[in-house]
This record gives sequence, C-alpha cells and structure tokens, in this order.
Amino acid sequence: MIQTKDKIIEVVVNHIKDGSNLSELSLNQIAKEANIGKSTVYEYFKSKDEMISNTYLYLLQTYEGILLTDLIEGDFNEQMRFQLSLILKVMRDAKQLMDAIMNQSIKEVPFLSRVHEERIKVIQSNMTDRFNRIFEKGILDNQILVPRKEHKYVVQALISGLILQQANNDMKMNDEEALEFTLEQLKKILN
Repeated sequence: MIQTKDKIIEVVVNHIKDGSNLSELSLNQIAKEANIGKSTVYEYFKSKDEMISNTYLYLLQTYEGILLTDLIEGDFNEQMRFQLSLILKVMRDAKQLMDAIMNQSIKEVPFLSRVHEERIKVIQSNMTDRFNRIFEKGILDNQILVPRKEHKYVVQALISGLILQQANNDMKMNDEEALEFTLEQLKKILN
C-alpha cells in the first residue's frame, strides 16, 4: 500500500516530469491529485518549497541508484554499452535533471538548493569514477588508448548529446543501434 507521503511525492514527480511550472503549482492542487486534504500535506512538509525540495532529493537518489547499478562482467564494449543504456533510461525519465548531472548545469534547474547541488556533485564524481573504471577496462582490453585529460569534456558532450537525441527520438534508430553508434563514436575519439 502506498504511503501518503509517497503519494504526495509521486504527484510532484509527475509534475516535474511533465515540465510543469512548479512555481504555479498549489498545495491544493497537489492534495487534490493525491486524494488527500491540504492539511495532510502539512503533516509531511512545512511548505511547498520543502515538498519540492524533498521530491528532487528523492529523484536524485533514485537516478543515482540506477546510474550506479553494479557494472556487468564483460569487456569494455559491454560495460560501456551497459552504462550508456542506464544513462538513456534515466535521460528518458528526467531529461532536465539528467542534463544537470551530466553537464554540471545545476543552476538551470529551478528549486535546487545547496543540498541538491552537493548531491549532484557526488553523483557527478561517482559517474567520473565509474567512467574511469570503464576506460581502464578499455585500455586493458586494447579497445582504446589512454585518454588525454581534455577527452573528458568531449566524451561528456558526446554522450549527453547523442543519448539526449535518442531519448527525444531524434536519431531515427532503435535503442540498440543508438547505443552501438554512440559506442563507436566514443571509440573513435579515444583512439
């Protein structure tokens, strides 16, 4: 059975994903959509801003869990394709937040506080560590050369751009083709 607080967060999550203007969202509207009274919202959150803030933290934790799912056993290609598929999954679910995680454009997302910024920085650091491990595997597998320091930015831009295009259905490919294409382009940059 879904808890009341979870119902409230679920309603706010749906508004975030729909791109609603959260400034115009009222507690009455949230309560109505969650099938609860407005006073019940105040039992869980002091204000609308706190409710939205907690919802963003919930989303960040959820996406971090997906993005940092244990890597599969396999070679560089398999691990990179797996990681790209996780990014695509999250990107489809929350393009705005994922863009902030991948591109460090934290200030462009409304309602993000210092706590959110710190959480995003932790996720970014964990993602950098993860990609470094995958790259090390690629070097050991003789799939890529040792990346130069500046490759990080090109790789981020390539992954963010191509995966976002696929999430928006702009690439005219199925997901497997898009992931393979992205992997091929990454290998060209890293060789």
